[in-house]
Amino acid sequence: MIKEPHAQPLLTKTFLKFFLNLKLSDKTYLEIGSGDSTIFFSKVFKHVIAFEDDLSWFLSLQKKTLENTTLEFFKKETVFETCIPCTGVSNELIKYLNQPNLIVMIDNHPGRVSRLKFAEFIDKHKQKDTVIILDNGDKADNFEATAFLKSKYYCLDFPGKYFDGSFGLTSIFFNNDNYERLL
Repeated sequence: MIKEPHAQPLLTKTFLKFFLNLKLSDKTYLEIGSGDSTIFFSKVFKHVIAFEDDLSWFLSLQKKTLENTTLEFFKKETVFETCIPCTGVSNELIKYLNQPNLIVMIDNHPGRVSRLKFAEFIDKHKQKDTVIILDNGDKADNFEATAFLKSKYYCLDFPGKYFDGSFGLTSIFFNNDNYERLL
């Protein structure tokens, strides 16, 4: 499960080299899927919000002391509901997506919830200055999410090796309202 104390996000080294040179310490990072990346980025960002649908993974991460991190467990059956009638409860993901200056990482297990569904939902509910990151966009189960995001945004691709030696792709999606955040 979580491999701390040397938590490393399973993202390409080329992406991390670029991304960690940005000014991130005053930003909020929202990730779909959690784990070592949550621990790692809690030391980089002002606030980290992690959504997770695997209960054992969620509980394992919850045992860590991450003071600037909010953990949210979601059920795949209800995560995309925008209105929960008669309960007065709002969708937590929409609440967080309404924050300005947000960086969103889509890195959940695509076998449980499609990354395309998350990409579409995020696109619909995010603020215009939100930057979206997608990992493993070169893998077959993520092609549709990659194609959707590329049809709506500019893209910086970072192919390369992960810290475990495997090869893949991490991509950043942005538009003309937020490209300066990547300079």
